[in-house]
Amino acid sequence: MIDMVKIVRLHSKLEERDAQYKSIDGSNNVWVVKPSYNARGLGIYLADKLDDIVQVGKKTQSRVV
Repeated sequence: MIDMVKIVRLHSKLEERDAQYKSIDGSNNVWVVKPSYNARGLGIYLADKLDDIVQVGKKTQSRVV
């Protein structure tokens, strides 16, 4: 069972100790996108917009983000 009190305490500690905790919410990140197969570094790129990753993903093979 999930202990909500522990989760709230941990969340509070993260906010206090990590200066970037509030600003990095999943949409302000830089994402590393790479092919799901063993490409040895080929096809890897960085993206800062999740929408771009989704659009490319619809047109190409599977990726790991």
